[in-house]
Amino acid sequence: MRPAPRARPPRARRALRLASLAAALAIAVAAGCERTPPAPEAGTKDYQRDAFVAVPFGLVNALGGNLVVARPDLDFDTRLGNLALGATWNSASPAWRWSFELHYDGTRFVDASGAVYDAAAVANGAAIPGSVWVRLDARRLRSKGGLVHEFAGDGRLAAVRWASGAHPRLEYRTLSTPAGPRVGSIVQVAAPGDETVMARLAWDAGGRLTSLEDRAGRRALFGWNTAGQLVQARDAFDVARGLPGFRYAYADGRLVSVQSSEGVRAEYAYAGPRLVRARALGLGDPAV
Repeated sequence: MRPAPRARPPRARRALRLASLAAALAIAVAAGCERTPPAPEAGTKDYQRDAFVAVPFGLVNALGGNLVVARPDLDFDTRLGNLALGATWNSASPAWRWSFELHYDGTRFVDASGAVYDAAAVANGAAIPGSVWVRLDARRLRSKGGLVHEFAGDGRLAAVRWASGAHPRLEYRTLSTPAGPRVGSIVQVAAPGDETVMARLAWDAGGRLTSLEDRAGRRALFGWNTAGQLVQARDAFDVARGLPGFRYAYADGRLVSVQSSEGVRAEYAYAGPRLVRARALGLGDPAV
């Protein structure tokens, strides 16, 4: 049995958490956010990167003005590499979207950040304009990293694998809930008949995610208010140490504050969906 890792001191943990957040945000941004300029001609392989400005706990699209806040909750190693499960808030939506909630129906693609791409006129084998994704056909996309994403008939993410073969693969298996189908488990299939449940997901009657648990028993927990808004997210470290995790507050449907377990707080102000002011309390950072 592998010995339990030693707990990091609070200062090191804060640095690690902020670094993890930055990495998660970079992934979300690379996947693309809603953009104001016209998209390149369908089928072209080049795309224009938006300019993003760092703000406390997030990034803001300098063109569209939308705030993007990403959070990793649970990660574990798989045969396809490390898989990080978490959520991204995009004020252009505005909503939290889980990292496994990609949707593709052959004509329209919605990525993990909530950005929407028109793939109807994109030829098979060509890049989807404005993204880091390549359309393979009406049911499959390939990411910049080379992973093939397979989608079910209803557009939900069904499996991920390397382009070189059908296995190993990760399958996102659905669970019936009163609110409709949701991902109930993530299963690694090394070969036909060789399966391992890597993570289990639990949902409430309203279709809101309440917990993530990996095969080692590490858990991430989530709390929601009566309006269906995420108000607390505790990653595996928070749960193991009894910490409160990240807490979120909203006004008029917009995310207006984030506070970490360490007491670092960020506040946001908007004009419509556009972020116009962000400030940090506890980091010593100036308002932007």
